[in-house]
Amino acid sequence: YYPDFTAEGVSALVRKYHYQFGIGCLIFDYIKLPDADLQLIGNVKEHQALGYLCVSLKNIAGQLGIPVVTAAQIGRGGANKGHVTSSDFADSDRILRYANTLMGLSSKTKDEMLQLEEQYGRDQARAMGTHRLQILDARAGGTNFAGLDVYFRKEILTMSEASVQLSDLNRS
Repeated sequence: YYPDFTAEGVSALVRKYHYQFGIGCLIFDYIKLPDADLQLIGNVKEHQALGYLCVSLKNIAGQLGIPVVTAAQIGRGGANKGHVTSSDFADSDRILRYANTLMGLSSKTKDEMLQLEEQYGRDQARAMGTHRLQILDARAGGTNFAGLDVYFRKEILTMSEASVQLSDLNRS
């Protein structure tokens, strides 16, 4: 919990834990500015400050040789539509500039779930999960735009690969 973080503070903390405990990955809650920074940025635009945060996270990943996993908010246009695209993320141009891989986690729509139940039966549709994890953009190329079916349980924050993948059923 680090409510009034700074990019420099996060970098220092990650270095400390990397050297003291050998952490091999940084999971950063999501790309945003702390409320205190919104008042202090002055002549710097918010999207520029977000870009600076992204650069700082990417730099610490490179310096320490560890992956950084973070999240970003989906804008209003991307909410509740089932499949997301990279342009659905708030400030996506700044985030995309620095991301190696951009993934999107979205709920399957009610209509989509009903269609899966009609086509495959209720049990099979449930086995296909409640959400979809999509690779939206990757610097290394090659993406799975259809996504990976996952079961996302919000009550206790767990996520697991769905026992049945729609892509496997479509190959049969």
